[in-house]
Amino acid sequence: MLWSSSGGSAAIRARKRCSTGQHSRCIACYPSMFGDEPLAHGAYADGQFAYLAHIFWQLTMPAVKTSLLLFYVRIFPTRRMRIVSYITGGLMWSFCIATTVISIDTCTPIRSFWDISVHGHCINKNVFYLVESSMQLVTDIMVLLIPLPAVWNLHIGSTKKTGLSVIFLLGGV
Repeated sequence: MLWSSSGGSAAIRARKRCSTGQHSRCIACYPSMFGDEPLAHGAYADGQFAYLAHIFWQLTMPAVKTSLLLFYVRIFPTRRMRIVSYITGGLMWSFCIATTVISIDTCTPIRSFWDISVHGHCINKNVFYLVESSMQLVTDIMVLLIPLPAVWNLHIGSTKKTGLSVIFLLGGV
């Protein structure tokens, strides 16, 4: 969480300094994050921040979902809930590590991610982002559905069960 905050604040500082779109010649003079030389050929600072923001996003999404899983374990302290939550968390973090490594090595050299004048090799980003977003969607749905069986096993009326289910599912909005 701290990493995404620092990456976001760096992006905001750069945008405050150079604005967006209107003063692109200013960004050309902005020093590169991966070297001391100024950026050539225009506005590559946005590409650098997009590269870093994607990596930080990869690390923060499972942290948020893990907090929900731990919340479920605390509310419903059953063995089944612990097992399902820990397995789901383990799958999420395994996927997080894999996608973070792939995100870091999306292009070789890294600078070719945002600078088309650098000759390098990149993976098919469209396929990677499609697979990544599909897996994120699957884990989102898993995290939303995990507490529902426990809610429906509570000894309360069906209208209260429905209300609690809706409240838990509102976390997906």
